[in-house]
Amino acid sequence: MVIGQSTFTTNVGGTTTTTFFVPSALAFDSSGNLWVADQNNNRVVMFPPSSQVTGGAATIVIGQSTFTTSTAGTSATAISHPQGIAIDSSGNLWVIDFNNRVLMFPKGSGFTNGEAATTVIGQSTFTTSTSGTSATALNPSSPAFDSAGNLWIADFG
Repeated sequence: MVIGQSTFTTNVGGTTTTTFFVPSALAFDSSGNLWVADQNNNRVVMFPPSSQVTGGAATIVIGQSTFTTSTAGTSATAISHPQGIAIDSSGNLWVIDFNNRVLMFPKGSGFTNGEAATTVIGQSTFTTSTSGTSATALNPSSPAFDSAGNLWIADFG
């Protein structure tokens, strides 16, 4: 099985439900949904179990309003080059992006395309993207949760 391309021998980037442009991280949630950080499309996409087949289509896009856009941004609904993702025990999606931000997108009753993050870590607001200090992040990566539900990130800046 290959996801993000139509066959094992193709290598075509794009902004569709079935293509990636530099996939950089993945995570599975407790329902078996596959989440993929699509770095150069500035988005995270979700593939339900039924779409986890060669050429399968994503059904949810986070960081863009549609599957056909790929604009980088700094807001509650925009992502810039996602570099790491994790799912917490409540099913919330955590995304680390190139703007030195860690964003939390709440599961609530389910995710929708263009969902807004409700939490930002590493910056004072959703719209800031400053260099790292003792109070902000610089190049965060590798989000993970420990057995107590605490979020851990590497910050190598």
